[in-house]
Amino acid sequence: MKKILPIILTIFIFSKSYSQCGQYIENKISALSDVRFWDENNGFVIGGSSLLTTNNGGISWETYELPHYQAFYYNPLNDIELIDSNKAFVFGADGIILFTENNGIDWERRIGITGLENFTGVDFIDSDIGYLVGIDDYLVNDTAFLYKTTDGGNSWLEVTSNISSIDFGDFSPKDILFLDENIGYVWGSNKFYKTTDGGETWEEENNPSNSYIQKLQFIDSQTGYLSGGNSIYKTVDGGNSWTQTNYYVEWTTGAFTIKNDFLYYSSYVVNGIKKVNINNDSEESANINQDGFLTDIFFTNDNVGFAVGKKEQGSPNMGRFIFKTIDGGVNWTQLDSGSPREGNSNSARYFKKINENEYLYSVVSGGNYTHSSILISEDKGSSWKKVYETDDVVGFTLYAEGDYISHWRYSNPNNYGEGYIISESFDKGATWVDGPILNITDLPADTNYSVSKLTQVSVNDLYVFGFGNIHHSTDKGLTWSLIPTPSDVTTRQYQFIDEDNFMLYGSSTNSEPIVYKTNDGGTTWDFVAQISGYSHNLQYDRFDYSNPNKIYFYPRYPGGKIFIYDIPNQNLIESNISYYINKIKAIDDDSFMILDNSGNLYISHDDGLTWSQRFWADYNSSYPNIYVENEDNIFLWDYNFIQNLKTYIPSELELIFGNDNTLINTEEEYIIPVDLFSTTEWLLDSGGTLIVDNNSSYYKVKVLWETEGLHTLKAKKINDCGESTYTEINVVVNTELSIEDFYEQQIAVYPNPFDENINISVPERFENKKLLISITNILGQTVYSKQQHYSSQIIELNNIPNSINSGIYFIKVESDNSSMTKKIIRK
Repeated sequence: MKKILPIILTIFIFSKSYSQCGQYIENKISALSDVRFWDENNGFVIGGSSLLTTNNGGISWETYELPHYQAFYYNPLNDIELIDSNKAFVFGADGIILFTENNGIDWERRIGITGLENFTGVDFIDSDIGYLVGIDDYLVNDTAFLYKTTDGGNSWLEVTSNISSIDFGDFSPKDILFLDENIGYVWGSNKFYKTTDGGETWEEENNPSNSYIQKLQFIDSQTGYLSGGNSIYKTVDGGNSWTQTNYYVEWTTGAFTIKNDFLYYSSYVVNGIKKVNINNDSEESANINQDGFLTDIFFTNDNVGFAVGKKEQGSPNMGRFIFKTIDGGVNWTQLDSGSPREGNSNSARYFKKINENEYLYSVVSGGNYTHSSILISEDKGSSWKKVYETDDVVGFTLYAEGDYISHWRYSNPNNYGEGYIISESFDKGATWVDGPILNITDLPADTNYSVSKLTQVSVNDLYVFGFGNIHHSTDKGLTWSLIPTPSDVTTRQYQFIDEDNFMLYGSSTNSEPIVYKTNDGGTTWDFVAQISGYSHNLQYDRFDYSNPNKIYFYPRYPGGKIFIYDIPNQNLIESNISYYINKIKAIDDDSFMILDNSGNLYISHDDGLTWSQRFWADYNSSYPNIYVENEDNIFLWDYNFIQNLKTYIPSELELIFGNDNTLINTEEEYIIPVDLFSTTEWLLDSGGTLIVDNNSSYYKVKVLWETEGLHTLKAKKINDCGESTYTEINVVVNTELSIEDFYEQQIAVYPNPFDENINISVPERFENKKLLISITNILGQTVYSKQQHYSSQIIELNNIPNSINSGIYFIKVESDNSSMTKKIIRK
């Protein structure tokens, strides 16, 4: 036997800036595209890279962590399908197949055929038979494919089809629908194709809308509906002809669904959902105040339905909503606000963790700043509920901690110079109490009567300042007291940790940056530093005092420095920096981060001596706000997005997909789920040679099996944060017959492909022996097994169960000292 040394192969798939420590983002309010529910309580939604599952009717949601890169025009998750009362699939790019069999409580990764497909559409005609369409290996080529399963998605076979020859320049498959095993439709852009032979050949159909086709749904073999442009079309002859209806749908999404006798569609006329009785064409509105664009509607029965959507019409597709009805669409309850009510905003003012797993997000939105919202998440940011709203006047969140929230708004929408009101809630926004109207002219004069400078740092401590003095109130602004400040500081800005600890950043008498801090509420002030050789500029200088042990400040100056004051050691640290800093934020005693003027994010763990770039998705070409819980939970937020910067330590691979029963001198391919934020290490202990293609070995390798016996192939994922344990596949390599004995001794199976019965011709050495005959699918699962004494070289198997669906299998004949395997196909 040839000795095979262990082989270890490590493959790097991205530059260090993306794969170091598994950096990725989790969008907290990305647009939603699809919704499915098994029943009133159990369901899920997808959008972008987000998969949210609920098991309590939408009261709370759980985010499935899917480490994946997301850009403007790239959606990792594309389509979803319910299989039965507890099973479902989610399909997406980079070979993503997610499967649940317990109503979304758990999701597992599956693999199609190549492992890198871009799945765009799926449709099952029953619990066993389904079809997949998409682009094969789209990072390398752009060939369309069609897959079919006959075993409920356990395995997929490529359908030999002319779909791959359709010019991708004119046709990009978006979705697919099959009426039965023969008749199906595929569409993309404004192209529309039909098959009558199970997908082997496709003929272009007339697109009645002459526009992008969004959705197609049939209620029987002859009657169907299609949305394209801003209209819905109907056929009553199986798609041979189409008639335009009077239902004017939102053209950007074309969202509609049919449940029994009713059609529900997203109407741009009423900015909501309309309900139509398809038997008599009677129509009624079912308006919902979504202030956005409905993308999908789904009903579990005549009464219970769900609708999802997005706030923005175009990229970056941020902002979302989820609605539910329990009365057939008459009334809708908003389960998830997920974003401000209106668009065209550029003022996101507050984000904070208020309790364990609970966050608050506050924005001012709408035209001319006439609307403000406060949203709270109680499920780690998976869903958001609106707890406060002003319809016609500007207002801002002051403070939130625990169950307490405060907010101020102008008292007169038509005269912002008149007064303001502070409103408080002590139960996380369930109820609110307004304080008295406070006159703006009662604010201290040196604040320029600017209510926007109000800062609250505890339930009872309110401050106001301009570029000069700072004033303190303990009665919510009824009275103010001046806090004395150092006399050698002119213009000033302040930043608070709490009512005792805050800093003063200002201009010295000779216009240089100067910093003081207090730890007793301003009774006394400690000098921190004065930076000689720099000019003070409150507009462009940056500083941060969110860590009680460090103060960071940056006088904006070409070839400048960042200054760090170590409070416990009373030490001023200077670090040269080549970036123009837009924001500084402390992480912990050893680390801080900056956002430069080019929108790049950097983290330093050594007081600015070295920097590592941190990935984030710049959706608005702007400078987001930063909230740091810890280095593993950093949030970037703006008026239309919340990103949770995640650190990904690789988890154990779900599976290694490939043949685990093969012949000697056979080359086999083994695939793992694609992971964009780690590298792959393969280990083959014995039995063969790894064959590596550097372009694809981060998710697959081939093995030339050269030695009989039982061998193990292992794989694990690694990045700078850690590594997974090994996942294994045990492979049995069987003896190959010599050429001269091949025809005399090989196993023969006929007919192959087979329908019901199988005949097996075995070599003479198997005659008059007790044999074990087994059939396994391509996942290695045994679907048939029988052991008995056979007295002939011809064995008839006439009891193959009907539960073995169409597809590829392996039949194995074993005796006491040898075995042989043959690939078979069931029609």
